[in-house]
Amino acid sequence: MKTILFNDAKELRNGWKIAGFFLVTIVIAAGFIFCRRMLPDDIRPFLPEPLLAFFGALLATWLFLRFERVPAGNRFAGVGLIVSRRSCQDFGFGLAGGALMLGLVAFVVWACGGFDLVESPNGAAAVLVKGAWTFLAIALSEEIMFRGYAFQRAIRGMGTIGAQLVFAVLFVVVHLPNQGMSGATLALAMLNIFLASLMFGYCYLRTNSLALPIGLHMGWNWAQSSLGFAGSGNEQEGLWIPTYNGKPEWLTGGAFGLEASVVCVVVLLLVILGLARWRGVKGTEFRRQCDAAAAASA
Repeated sequence: MKTILFNDAKELRNGWKIAGFFLVTIVIAAGFIFCRRMLPDDIRPFLPEPLLAFFGALLATWLFLRFERVPAGNRFAGVGLIVSRRSCQDFGFGLAGGALMLGLVAFVVWACGGFDLVESPNGAAAVLVKGAWTFLAIALSEEIMFRGYAFQRAIRGMGTIGAQLVFAVLFVVVHLPNQGMSGATLALAMLNIFLASLMFGYCYLRTNSLALPIGLHMGWNWAQSSLGFAGSGNEQEGLWIPTYNGKPEWLTGGAFGLEASVVCVVVLLLVILGLARWRGVKGTEFRRQCDAAAAASA
């Protein structure tokens, strides 16, 4: 018998699992971050807060899969977290693809006279290494939280389209506190963040793995930072310093960065269209199974 908490099979409903997952993740990650702040100043840079958020989400994932009695050997593989030759290839492809996408956006904006690049006095090696570590941590934390266990349980509960839309809205909400957002810049930034979430979701659905979206996410952010552009309104140190030429913010993205440019909208839409048409590795069959499960539990 169906109840608010349980379905006909007497299993906890997916909505409660999702809410519980986020709550447990927040509590564990907050504990890790609190402990980090007690470490010496010279150690803290090696443990960025997004990395601790990733470990919090990873532990929460393990706990919820154990609660579902998923066999120990299949827990992380079942949510797309597995180290294999295929996943390494997907990660590398995503890393290169994300950098190329950001590079294309930057090139078009530059060709339209939006900005010039001035060489930064910062050390190249230090900037690249620090950026790689930081943006790997960010990609890991955001993808496991927004394309991992919770997203996959949302697919079971409402199908792929519903899950994509709901988690894209959540992705936007999480990025709203960033600075440099007003008027048209705010609208374009929100649209691009929404589209980026759909893109990352498609990457998971087409591969049944988190390796591709993690690589794509990291490649985009790392390339953006290396060029010196702000990321979601947060200033970043790069190999260059962009100097703007008075062009409108809808072209350049302004203080928010290239993620608030109309050029970014076009690039993301083209990539999403390509991913939607791509049959994927395991994505088609996986999506069919999830949609069938969602229909059966409705």
